Amino acid sequence: MEVRAGGARRPFELRKGLLFHGDDGDVVTEAARSLERQEWEPAVAGNQTDTGHWKSKSLSFGVGEEMLRGIARGVVVAAFCAAAACGDTTTPTAPAPTIITETYSGTLIPASAGTFSFTTLTGGSVIATLTTLGPDNTKTVGFSLGTFVTASKTCTVVMDNVSATEAFAFTAQTSSIGTYCVRIYDNGTRTDSTPYTYTISVAHPQ
Repeated sequence: MEVRAGGARRPFELRKGLLFHGDDGDVVTEAARSLERQEWEPAVAGNQTDTGHWKSKSLSFGVGEEMLRGIARGVVVAAFCAAAACGDTTTPTAPAPTIITETYSGTLIPASAGTFSFTTLTGGSVIATLTTLGPDNTKTVGFSLGTFVTASKTCTVVMDNVSATEAFAFTAQTSSIGTYCVRIYDNGTRTDSTPYTYTISVAHPQ
C-alpha cells in the first residue's frame, strides 16, 4: 500500500499488502491460382493442329471452370473476413472496484484508545479521515492506520500521526484482499479530563 498522510502526501512502501503512499494484412489472393494452376504444353505431332494448348489441372477433376472461379472468389472473401477478425486486438478492461465509506464514532477519554477494522475484497484506494474532533477541534490526538490481527483483535500500526487534528487523512493503496484498521488514541498532551468526541470515515474497495 502507498500511503500519503495529510498535506505532505509523501509515499511510504510497506508490507503485508498495505502499501502506503499498478502477419496482419496479407491476404492470400493466390487462392484462385491454386485451384486453376495451368501448364503450357508444346504442340505435339499428330491430329493436333494448334501451335500449343493449355492443360488445366483443375479441370482434371471434372469440375467446370466457372464453378472453380466461383469457389476461388469465395475463398478470397473468407480470407479477407478472417484477416479482419484477427486484426481486432481490443483487450477487455477490468471494471473499477466499488468504493464504500464506513463511519465510526466514539468518545475518547484520557489514556484511552479506539480501534476499528475494515476489510477490502480487492486492491484499490483507501482514504481514512479524522472527520470531526470535539469539543475543541484545535486539539490533537493520535491517529493510526495499519493491519488488523483478527486472533488478538489488535491493530498492527503501519503509519502513525501522534498529533492529528480534525480533517487529517491517510491516503493509501491496498494491493490485495485484507483486513485493515484505524486507531485513535489519547496522545498524552491534554491538560484536562474533558472527553473528546470524534468521527472517523474510511473509504475503501468493497
